[in-house]
Amino acid sequence: MERTAAAAREKRSVGMRIMESDNIRFKSVLVAGLLVLNVLILLFADQVTYTEPRASVFIPLKGIDLLFMLVMGQRTLYGQAGKKPFTIEVPSTVIVAFAVLVVLALVLLAILLAVSFGKKKPAYAFGFVLFAWSALTAAYYGMAITPSGMLATDRMGNQQHFYQVYEMGLSLLVAALVSLLAGGIQLSLKEKAVRRVKRYWFIYCLLLVPMVCMVLFSYYPIFMQTVVSFKDYKIAQGIWGSEWVGFRHFRNIFQNREILGVIGNSIYLSVLRIAVTTLFPILLALFLYELGSKRYRQVLQSVVYIPHFFSWVVIYSVFYALLGNSGIINQILGALRGDGTYYVDFLTNPDTIIPTLLISQVWKEMGWGTILYMAALSNIDPTLYEAASIDGAGAMRKLVHITLPGIMSVVVFLFILSLGSILNNGLEQILLFANLAVRDRVNTIELWVYNQGIGKLDYGISSAVGFAQSLLGLVLVLCANKLSIKTTDRGLW
Repeated sequence: MERTAAAAREKRSVGMRIMESDNIRFKSVLVAGLLVLNVLILLFADQVTYTEPRASVFIPLKGIDLLFMLVMGQRTLYGQAGKKPFTIEVPSTVIVAFAVLVVLALVLLAILLAVSFGKKKPAYAFGFVLFAWSALTAAYYGMAITPSGMLATDRMGNQQHFYQVYEMGLSLLVAALVSLLAGGIQLSLKEKAVRRVKRYWFIYCLLLVPMVCMVLFSYYPIFMQTVVSFKDYKIAQGIWGSEWVGFRHFRNIFQNREILGVIGNSIYLSVLRIAVTTLFPILLALFLYELGSKRYRQVLQSVVYIPHFFSWVVIYSVFYALLGNSGIINQILGALRGDGTYYVDFLTNPDTIIPTLLISQVWKEMGWGTILYMAALSNIDPTLYEAASIDGAGAMRKLVHITLPGIMSVVVFLFILSLGSILNNGLEQILLFANLAVRDRVNTIELWVYNQGIGKLDYGISSAVGFAQSLLGLVLVLCANKLSIKTTDRGLW
């Protein structure tokens, strides 16, 4: 019996070692695949482009072209502006530094294959090496696009900053992100996670499509907006060819009285908006929850959900039909006073425009905002209400001691999320309801950025305001979450 048990344990131990070795090999294959992708991006994607937007001259250079220049010992780049050919020289610093990055990537790939496949060990420290390569690539990219970086000469013989003559391809940043991902997998992907990835590999492959879409259509515009906020952007020179101005736009924000007034309007309107869009959905959810008839509740829910799916153009049309000078409400008021020419300026009166904005916001989103509250209310244990009734608790005590604590986590969750957009009041609504008579009262950050960026083509300062707005929202969310955890033991994470 003892020999049989010992043999079984040994067999199980051998099986575990084989499984562990397979998991290590799988992780190595995954990381090696990412490094191969990294090398392919470096070699066959556009790395540097000679640009002259005014002359419509764009000459891209792939990574393999730069390596060919290094091997052949020449830095000459041939082009043509119109019918006139020209030659320029690529800075040797760019070529040599890029070659170093490629060589390091190949060395890292070779080390990974030797360590992981040869010795079959996890080699977690290799992840830090990949992080270092990503940091080195990002530093090289930053040196090339900043004023303190390299110099270059254009086809006319004028010496300028490198970023004014050449445009660095985003493929370098993509390669840095791929290496960062590979380092994270090498460092943190444990045995249990490896088994999960091996089991559901097709789901992770499906996730690649939305991830790529998010990078291209969400994070890339954010990155470009951040770059523009530090530049004196000129359309003819392009984003990368425009001059860096550092924090000049941010200093102008706090020196411009108009901007400070816009920020004050935004904060005032945002606080009111958060208050009404938090309070009224809760009240509506409590009302629907207390309805005795399930059929009436479903019908009423469907009715109050409908405005959420209307665009702000439709919402404004409805309010204009109701509150316009010749709208339904003014017609009723005129009939009651016996004066057909009587009307109240609801939409052009500075004293009534903010209540109008809040009412339209509540009417559009109140029903949709009750969904999470209704879900939270439905999860409250009914026996708590029965026990409270036996103890003699009335409706108000049940509300205070059972209902509100039951939905408090959802309230805190939505409130913290709303703080992230405390300076965001929605451009479409403001743009439709704003007019010359009330513009000073509703001139929020979104409307000001729209007028400056689209109307006056001042993209730099408008991007700086948008960047500061997003940064403040992030800080408020982090602080509110930390405060909520300390006071109520509830938070987003």
